[in-house]
Amino acid sequence: MKKKRKVIHRPERDRAVFELLRAIKGKTAREISERATYGRGLGNVTKATIYNWRKTEGVRYPQHLTMVAVARAVGLEYKLLRTNTDEDS
Repeated sequence: MKKKRKVIHRPERDRAVFELLRAIKGKTAREISERATYGRGLGNVTKATIYNWRKTEGVRYPQHLTMVAVARAVGLEYKLLRTNTDEDS
């Protein structure tokens, strides 16, 4: 008898993208891409990247460094934190 394949539930889109989309609401893709440039040490974000995020289907899992650059461009900080769990004790 074959074992059933275990399917891991994946969300439709990364939830952090929605937070960043709220933060950049009202700003044009050009403004965001100009603020997130190599000259400021934030990385390179093109206008097309922001346009793709704003599409209905959009990007499901954007690159981490792109999210960091966009967050810094609007005055936010995006980072991953380790939480204390019972297993860590």
